[in-house]
Amino acid sequence: MNSTTENQKQNKPRDIIAYLVRTFPKCFTSDARACRPLKIGILEDIMAAKPEDCPYTKTALRAGLGKYTAWWAYLRAEKPGAMRIDLDGNEASAVGDEEAKYAAERLRASREKFESEHPEIAAERRALAAAKKAARLAAESAGENENGSVDESGADGASGAPQRQRRRFQGQGKGKGMKSGFGQRRRERPEGAQRVRSESSEKEKAREEKQKAIFEQQKASYRQADLASLKKGDRVKIGTGSSFVDGTVTEVFLSSGEVSVDLASGMSVKIPGGRVSVE
Repeated sequence: MNSTTENQKQNKPRDIIAYLVRTFPKCFTSDARACRPLKIGILEDIMAAKPEDCPYTKTALRAGLGKYTAWWAYLRAEKPGAMRIDLDGNEASAVGDEEAKYAAERLRASREKFESEHPEIAAERRALAAAKKAARLAAESAGENENGSVDESGADGASGAPQRQRRRFQGQGKGKGMKSGFGQRRRERPEGAQRVRSESSEKEKAREEKQKAIFEQQKASYRQADLASLKKGDRVKIGTGSSFVDGTVTEVFLSSGEVSVDLASGMSVKIPGGRVSVE
């Protein structure tokens, strides 16, 4: 095996991520539930704090970070107001609205790509999620008595389990307060519920129109970057289709017309030059 192939094998993103988890356990994790957004500029912190015997170059570590920040758990963690953490697990700054929106768009696109490439696995996951939801609802229903709460006054023989008090249907169950099924009461729709939903929809539509107007205004004030004039360290704007996010150029590939960029969120991405703009 030649040295190039050996280095490629060593620099697999999953191996780099495993190294980061071992080296900085208060910052990186392999547990989806514990994943938190990273501090902006975390790569430079890693370069300053990494052990002398670290087997990875800055380029390799950047690739590993790119894979980590593309993890679905990480993208889900980038919610508005969520606190970013440094290598020691200390909170640094909050995730901004635009950063969170970009993360949500990346997550949606990644999921759609996965489902199109692996329809059978996607179908199994949806079926499993539906089964879990059904089991949860059944458990919640089983824990309710006719008044919608657990009756803890009695026990079921030797098992000692809470008894669930039920009563039979009377008539067709169409009257006010009648049961629509065991453990469930047909709820009366609150007055004005339809109006509230309508107002909520109108507010959401107004927010979308406002965001679209802001995007178009920004788009008019920016110009597409000339790849030939871009260089490492240049500050740029990355178009996501509905907003712009800040980024810093790390490398330009004139042959393919692509640009590697470090985003303000800490993510590293390689994107088509047509999505790169400057003020």
